Amino acid sequence: MTQISNLGTRLRHLIDLLDQGVDSAYFAAGLEYRARFTPAVRVLLTIKRPSIRRIAMEAGITHSAASQTVAQMERFGLIRFEDGADKRERLVVATDQLHAMIPQLKEVWAATAQGARLLDKELGVNLQAVVEKAIDCLVERSFADRISKVVKCRL
Repeated sequence: MTQISNLGTRLRHLIDLLDQGVDSAYFAAGLEYRARFTPAVRVLLTIKRPSIRRIAMEAGITHSAASQTVAQMERFGLIRFEDGADKRERLVVATDQLHAMIPQLKEVWAATAQGARLLDKELGVNLQAVVEKAIDCLVERSFADRISKVVKCRL
């Protein structure tokens, strides 16, 4: 099947496929949990009452993504919010329900890591390393800068 699409579309499709696989593992384990919660949960495992801003920073996601994720986690009963010291900041607190899930989550995370190693073997490259290298390159020199240099050369 021939598809005409751009890199961004293919990367989003890849993420969807990966998340669907991980979400299926959570479902099979009997967990009401989504792959997108994991970065926030990992922060909550190390920082007891982080702000949404802190979750975003520690997880390497945007503030908007962190805010949307914790809102969904609240609907699942996994977190609750508390006011910060100055009442303007909302702090995220793991519920007992989330704490009870941690052993099973860690099992799924271990299985996910094994699945990633199998995919890497099939691909012949370490996908995580490729993604990290791409991020590092784009932080060093933005994609917009790369595009503008090509456009200027053609004018």
